Amino acid sequence: MNQHNGDEIREQAELYALGGLEAAEKKLVEDRLQTDACRKALAQGGLAAYAVAASAAEMPPRGLRDRVLAVTRTTVQKVVPLRTQVWNRQSWLAAAAAAAVLIFAATWAFESSRVAHTWAAACAPATTQCSVTGRVVAVGASQLRLEAHGMSALPSGKVYQAWYIRAGAGPTPAPTFVPDASGEASVVIPVGAEKGLTVAVTVEPAGGSKAPTTKPFLVASID
Repeated sequence: MNQHNGDEIREQAELYALGGLEAAEKKLVEDRLQTDACRKALAQGGLAAYAVAASAAEMPPRGLRDRVLAVTRTTVQKVVPLRTQVWNRQSWLAAAAAAAVLIFAATWAFESSRVAHTWAAACAPATTQCSVTGRVVAVGASQLRLEAHGMSALPSGKVYQAWYIRAGAGPTPAPTFVPDASGEASVVIPVGAEKGLTVAVTVEPAGGSKAPTTKPFLVASID
């Protein structure tokens, strides 16, 4: 097998793994899968396809699209001669793989940093018959988001209300909220992740209260 034929087989196998071949070309690759070179190229193409699929599973941070497009343009210019600026299959494969890897890595780093700024929310120690779980997530520099699971539906005229409590101070009212049919709930609290802050949830009359009328049953400590 000469170098030209080898390059052609690798290119077709990689495009096969990425779903970029027409029916006749796909049949040709499947016939060639008996060779070690084609099987190896197909495995490499599969890795690129996995990177594309994995990158679509997460929402990337703002600004990533522009950075990916910039990298893709640079990659294409290196692969395709400047005098033609024509997309061939090899340049498309290289650019797609580079963009997918960048998206996947950046998304993973973004999610890792976001998860690091979370605090567990749990039932208050003195609360009975509570099975609610959740977390508090930092949203920028001046907001927290409480996410709760397993919350019960409340009687008419009652709502859940969030509170934040600074050390040495009384509770400050935050928005009221109600869970959905599956017991999931989320509410944004207008305060940053201050060390020593406590986030709590109580049951209040519809419209909310200026001060808690019941004991908190769900709490989280920001440390």
